[in-house]
Amino acid sequence: MSTQATDIARRRRALHVGLTGALDEAQVLVALRLWDQAFAQQRPGAIIEFVAQLSSQLGLPPKQRHEMRMGIYQALLRYDAGREPIPETRPAGARGATNAVASLPATPLTSVRGPAEYAVFHALLQQLMDGLLRIEALARHDVIQSLQQQQGRSVLSSDLHSALIQWVRDDSGLGAYAAEPAEVLSDAVHALYVALCVAVGPVATDQLLARAVRAAEGLPEAARFKPQRLL
Repeated sequence: MSTQATDIARRRRALHVGLTGALDEAQVLVALRLWDQAFAQQRPGAIIEFVAQLSSQLGLPPKQRHEMRMGIYQALLRYDAGREPIPETRPAGARGATNAVASLPATPLTSVRGPAEYAVFHALLQQLMDGLLRIEALARHDVIQSLQQQQGRSVLSSDLHSALIQWVRDDSGLGAYAAEPAEVLSDAVHALYVALCVAVGPVATDQLLARAVRAAEGLPEAARFKPQRLL
């Protein structure tokens, strides 16, 4: 995973730790959705604004608002800025997704025509979505919604971003990416990764990604183009 994606996932996990001391599970889910939609990539340092918006949205009393703010600051300083190991938390909204990934069976690879990087990219995304739908079929809606919210901020062109959304929606194919360079394919993997983090949390997403990479390594094209080059 790229440095940017790793930092986003780590900060989200640290934020999750900070939130759990002051909010219940349903409120944590609301908080993480707000973070993913409005703060994760554009305003990661705007904690005061995040707390204010969230407190208003949840109707939190002053004492709980203060406890949440302090919990967030302490967690970010300790686990994000300080880079201490982040304790495991149950991904909000994941409904047991993390444990389910480990038991997923292998999925047969589908061969596609095109350059080696496209074949590997195609297999990687297919494996990611196959794993997601096996552990949490209803998460497709959350992935689509997150990708739609990324549109306009994504480094992908509007057409390519729309093609990615359409593929997630109905498996319409990834042919729009067939002639794109590896850098663009990597941007699409990153966009999907962020959306999966919203749907099932970063821990389960990292496990899904590791599973997808292992599968893509079985392609003949992987001898010429390693899946890790897309991360």
